[in-house]
Amino acid sequence: KRHLLLLLRAVSACHERWILHRDLKPDNLLYMKDGTMKLADFGLARMYGTPKVRLSPEAITLWYKPPELLLGATEYSAAADMWSIGAIFAEMLLRRAFLQGHSSDISQLDTIFTVFGTPTDTNWPDYQTLPLPAQGLTWNDCPPIPFDEIFLAAPRDAISLLRSMLVLDPNKRWSATQCLSHPYFTNDPLPTPKELLKLDS
Repeated sequence: KRHLLLLLRAVSACHERWILHRDLKPDNLLYMKDGTMKLADFGLARMYGTPKVRLSPEAITLWYKPPELLLGATEYSAAADMWSIGAIFAEMLLRRAFLQGHSSDISQLDTIFTVFGTPTDTNWPDYQTLPLPAQGLTWNDCPPIPFDEIFLAAPRDAISLLRSMLVLDPNKRWSATQCLSHPYFTNDPLPTPKELLKLDS
């Protein structure tokens, strides 16, 4: 819990300053000896906001890349980082990478849609306006797999928080600030105190 809490606080601070990290993954989270965490590798970070800025979809490591970027979006928001955080949280719960596509964006989309179901006008009203669907790319209908059947050992509040981040429609994803107010962080067991995360030299 503490690790996720630190990550959300760091990303919330970035987003409050209109900065997208665009490469959130475990390798870029540095846990320090004093129990703190630092975000690393801002090489792909960009400013965003109003007016909207066109951004490359060629960002974010494949397994942590949100579906809107995989479908070619060039206008996106902090919700892109939130999908990555959700994938990291899922990895913490499973103790392995969650959405392990192969070497291409299409393979990663197949992996995502197998778990979350195929996009529809109901669960993602704007998806057909993105470049790949607009070019006629389609997928076979696939129902979503309930998270309870995937995260068998996870408590309900953890699954609830995960569902708020891993949503196909970026407009429905919670912000980092919203996630910080989720009961997961105030329910027992509470996040481990920072002092207990200190590492010996």
